[in-house]
Amino acid sequence: MNSQSLKVDRVRPIADGILFDDTHGFTSKQVRLLNARKVLFTTKFRDEDGDRWLSGVIIASDIDAAKAVAFGRGLNEEVIANAAWPVPQSGDEQ
Repeated sequence: MNSQSLKVDRVRPIADGILFDDTHGFTSKQVRLLNARKVLFTTKFRDEDGDRWLSGVIIASDIDAAKAVAFGRGLNEEVIANAAWPVPQSGDEQ
């Protein structure tokens, strides 16, 4: 995909109609559980102007599976690493 033609939604994690954050809509508790199981992988790719990096999240069993998902999305995503970030424990416990 040509990065010049990439259209990124201003509100949702969607580029060219493709969701690039698999955890979008999940509660923080659900994300923490996936994070604890080490099945979240962060990605990066450039926006439509190529002047800034955007980040995404892939849920996958291992890094090779995450790379396959990133390739399949067609956004020129690069899988960075297994995500190991702390998720805030707000009142979102559902």
